[in-house]
Amino acid sequence: NLTRLDITGISLFFLSQLHKNIRFYSNYSYIVGLDANKFVFYEINNVAKFKFNAGINFKFLKNRFISDFRINYVGKRKAPISNTWIQTYENGYAPHYLKANLSISYKFCKEFTIQLIANNLFDEQYYGLGRETGSSFIDSYDAQNNINPVGHIPAYHPQEGRTFLANFIYKF
Repeated sequence: NLTRLDITGISLFFLSQLHKNIRFYSNYSYIVGLDANKFVFYEINNVAKFKFNAGINFKFLKNRFISDFRINYVGKRKAPISNTWIQTYENGYAPHYLKANLSISYKFCKEFTIQLIANNLFDEQYYGLGRETGSSFIDSYDAQNNINPVGHIPAYHPQEGRTFLANFIYKF
């Protein structure tokens, strides 16, 4: 259903064991489209050209307590021309964002672990790209009073704010 897409870029990964119980990791990626016939690079719709992730992992009490803190940066994302809301109000790009996640686990015994996860720890407000349908009347859209007019899928989809999850893991 899609036309052929050639991509190119670079990805870098770094991992360092700072201490036997502390590990730092990061990665960076640069991704663009490539027109092989003309040897021209271009931004790919809905894909960030730049992404960066970094985290630190701690293990204590003979690996019974594990904590992982991670940050994710996603650069601005080019919207398709058909996304008139982003084209009009955001100059054709969904803005970049930076979010953090935290996971803490404690293993009570070989079979039972409790895990607490906080996603989007600092409650970063960001959105993904959406689309508009041909049957919509965009003037009916109002962010405060009418966010879903008939036939219209907003050009942005707000992502979840801060969320918490508790897992109780039992291994047989």
